[in-house]
Amino acid sequence: MTSDLRFEDLVGIFAGRANASGGLASRARFHEAEVVLPAKDKDDVAYEALDDEQVVDLLGGELLISYQDAAGQASRRAVGLHGLRLSEDGGLGLLAYCLESHGARAFRVRRISAATDLLSNHTIEGAEAVANHFDGLLADARADNSLAYRQRRALKILLFLARCDGEQHPSETAVILGYLKAVAEEEGVQFDPAGVEARLESVQVDEVDFARALRALRQDKDALIAIGYYARRLIAADGAVSREEAAFEAELEKALERIRPR
Repeated sequence: MTSDLRFEDLVGIFAGRANASGGLASRARFHEAEVVLPAKDKDDVAYEALDDEQVVDLLGGELLISYQDAAGQASRRAVGLHGLRLSEDGGLGLLAYCLESHGARAFRVRRISAATDLLSNHTIEGAEAVANHFDGLLADARADNSLAYRQRRALKILLFLARCDGEQHPSETAVILGYLKAVAEEEGVQFDPAGVEARLESVQVDEVDFARALRALRQDKDALIAIGYYARRLIAADGAVSREEAAFEAELEKALERIRPR
């Protein structure tokens, strides 16, 4: 009989790996002059209080949004997309990660007047057009039955670990594709490596989304064991194992040993 791995232990181990590598930076580029934060960085919804089961996950994306809060205070900020949630009054809320304040934030979609995709530079102007755009994202996510979306939590964990040193190496991408191929073979579904790799390019992940993904998988020991195996492969993928990486691997192995079936 094995003892349970505490969720906090695993988060600490993975977070320690990220912190030792200097944290995760956004891959998007934007002009700092375009960002105008409010005097008091306070939004309408406490993101941390929301139940993850009420949230429709998004596979990422980064936007520069123009937003006006309930007090009429306007701001422009760059955000990484986490998910969407319908409120009790039927309004749509955007759950995101503020790239300036480095924290989870929630925004009422109806108060977003413009949104620019930071990767494509495409801009949507007008509250109605913005609302229609997010309605489309919600519908697409609910209908998405792709391998990448079904494995989104594991992907966000592995992508976070691959990118937390500031760069995702091709060898690390190959490890993540290997994980998805193994899942596809187990499920008996077709695997398109080129298509999946293109999809991975659009997936954004930050430390908050990473912790959400771990939290969602905390009861799935098989998934945690598989992720641990591929996390160790990510360490060796670039051909060099630092002292910090070796310590991370040893700590992760000890933690996973506690939940691995005997």
